[in-house]
Amino acid sequence: MLAAFTWSYCLAQLPAGALVDIFGVSRLTRVATALWTVASLLTALAGGLGSGIAARLLLGGAEGPSMVGASQATAAWFPLGERGMATALFEGATKLAHMVAFPVLAFVMSEWGWRAGFCSARC
Repeated sequence: MLAAFTWSYCLAQLPAGALVDIFGVSRLTRVATALWTVASLLTALAGGLGSGIAARLLLGGAEGPSMVGASQATAAWFPLGERGMATALFEGATKLAHMVAFPVLAFVMSEWGWRAGFCSARC
C-alpha cells in the first residue's frame, strides 16, 4: 500500500509542471487539496487491500503537484534575493510537520485505531 502512494506521487509530478503553467498555482493547489482530502477519507474507509491501494494511488496523485506548485509560487511570488529563504522555510516546515505529525498520529492511532489517522476532525 505504501508503494502505491510513492509511485503515483512520482508519476503525478511529471505532468504537474505543465498543469501549473496552464492553470496556475492557486487553482491547481485548490483542486489537489480537495482530491487529497477525499483520498485521505477514502483511505480511512478502505475495506480491503484493493480499495486501500486505490485510495493511496489517489492520495499520491493529489499530492504530486505540491512541490512543483511550491517551486513555481516561490519563483513567481518572491524577489530573486528572497527565494532562497522562502524555499528554506518551506522545506524546513515540511520536515518540522513530519516531526510533529508522527508522534501525534501514533497516539491517535493507538487510541482510536489506524483509520483515525486518516480522518480529519469531521470524521
